[in-house]
Amino acid sequence: MALDEALLESHRGFRDDRSGIREEFLQPTLGPGRTVAVLSRPQGPSLPAGWVICHSFGLEQLMLHRLEVVVARALAAAGFPTLRFFVQGYGDSETRGQAVEVSWHLDGTMDAIALMRDMGGVSVVGALGVRFGALVAALAAERARLPLLGLWQPFLTGDQFLRNFAQTALFETMLEQADRQGSQRLGGLEEFGPEGWKDLNGLRLSRRALDDISAIDLRRDLRLLEAEVAAHLVAIGVDCREEGVQDESAPMLGQHQFRKIGDGEAERDIFYDAYRAIAEATVSWAVEHSGPAASLRDRSR
Repeated sequence: MALDEALLESHRGFRDDRSGIREEFLQPTLGPGRTVAVLSRPQGPSLPAGWVICHSFGLEQLMLHRLEVVVARALAAAGFPTLRFFVQGYGDSETRGQAVEVSWHLDGTMDAIALMRDMGGVSVVGALGVRFGALVAALAAERARLPLLGLWQPFLTGDQFLRNFAQTALFETMLEQADRQGSQRLGGLEEFGPEGWKDLNGLRLSRRALDDISAIDLRRDLRLLEAEVAAHLVAIGVDCREEGVQDESAPMLGQHQFRKIGDGEAERDIFYDAYRAIAEATVSWAVEHSGPAASLRDRSR
């Protein structure tokens, strides 16, 4: 059977005339192997600032992928070339199926930054990242001396991210179980056996742990973490702007975003509005710091 190369080439990218953007699939070598990347950019002239989006760790990469798509396309519509990509070990990367190395995140991001810098018309590169991807973006920005850095739900340490990741995943599981049982409680204490714990998707959950998790308000705690990151950046002399996006589904960021509607098969994307609010805030900040007005200020110095 002959390979229709023309057909494949026709699907290498697409144009969205309504939003005025175009996207192209790339197969660059990022980190220790080839991978797949998507370059979003305006159909017309591009601004001189380009963005690289760093994805999160493990299954969060899959859950948060739509946020990256929404933001990348919003930035492209505003005139910014934006690159999103799979780190090695994810998606259609060359090392897919292997255990992910944390170093692949940073190495791949550094190569993605170099790729963006080599693109014609790009004179300034900034990094964006969500949750673990925010850690990677911050490290890459430090190493590559990037002037622009945007972090969504950032953490100061990997330990903070891991604790939050475990708590959020467990919290979601408990909510789903309570919903299936038609209960307002996050699991009944009476369901514990005499040993004082019960199995929750392979995890031994104790009475005390259940009480502690039930008392967690991630909307409150995450705002504190965000403030901690912002305070640290200001303390080391970084021009930092912090903006909160209020949404009732915020505690589930990084988890499965679709919820059943009624008794049928229909599902609702609980982050539909939140992702667009994040994109709007990001574009507003990007235009302010690296858009046409910012470019004019730079030229006048």
